[in-house]
Amino acid sequence: MQVALLGSVGGSSTPLSTQSDTASSAPPWNLPAEHFAAALVFFVIGALALVELAPQLAYGVFFAPRVVAGVHVFTLGWIMLSIFGALCQFLPVAVGRRLRWQSFAHVTFTLLVAGAAGFITGLVTAHPSVVIAGASTLSAAFVLFAVNLAATLASVRERSLTWWALAGACVFLVVTPLYGVLLQLGLEQSLGVHRFHVIAVHAHVAIVGVVLMTIVGVAHRLIPMFVLSHGADERPAWIAIALLFAGAVLLALPIGGMRLDAVGGALAAGGVLAFAVQAVLFFRARKRRTLDAGMRLAATGILGLLCAIAIAPFAF
Repeated sequence: MQVALLGSVGGSSTPLSTQSDTASSAPPWNLPAEHFAAALVFFVIGALALVELAPQLAYGVFFAPRVVAGVHVFTLGWIMLSIFGALCQFLPVAVGRRLRWQSFAHVTFTLLVAGAAGFITGLVTAHPSVVIAGASTLSAAFVLFAVNLAATLASVRERSLTWWALAGACVFLVVTPLYGVLLQLGLEQSLGVHRFHVIAVHAHVAIVGVVLMTIVGVAHRLIPMFVLSHGADERPAWIAIALLFAGAVLLALPIGGMRLDAVGGALAAGGVLAFAVQAVLFFRARKRRTLDAGMRLAATGILGLLCAIAIAPFAF
């Protein structure tokens, strides 16, 4: 007889009998482990590089090749590797499916590490051909992972908020490297677009469309799980992913100039605010009154996002 006991996570009921299915779909331990190990190496390298880059950062020389290299040590080597590794581990919990092609994920891992290393090395050593080769390899890694993730999501019938957030991130996993390659090939001028504008688009589409969409989708599932929150209103989270997606779309358009950028940025900021409201609702409805270290870090990170959108208009 099938066990009928139900548990509620983030407002949705999950049969206890499906837990064994989720466990059986868990990835081999070495798949997320290799991502996290490599991400840690890049994080240490980036932390050491900050010592040398500190004077240039203090003077605001943000587009110097070595500064750009240092930024990508963190964004590509630490953040994206961590996101890819976390998704490999998280998908069975989030959508009840592991990555469609597990062995394929090892390929994208190799491409991402090799591409990041080549791209960063090319910037530091001032070898354009190495930079272009690295950027092309990175683009292949992003697109292939997006295809793998999209194929995984396509097999899921239940279209939860996490599903939609990750589906949106798939779109911008493809868009983000396109702008990066455009920059490295020097094609932005032929399109009538200023280089610095393309740089801004490239960075903000990655942040809003990939990183924040993934954060909202993952947090919507994990925060209620770890703080034992049940029955909280989930409408702010839906508003958050809608605004983030719309903002990333407007920011990704190579037309419209500063006005369209301002609208896209305002939508993205609204998405962050909605996400913060959702987090507050989850924390207020929690049954576990004492927050562990991970949840305190998550709350602090959300405060950091609020600080970022507070200073964004002045930077703009």
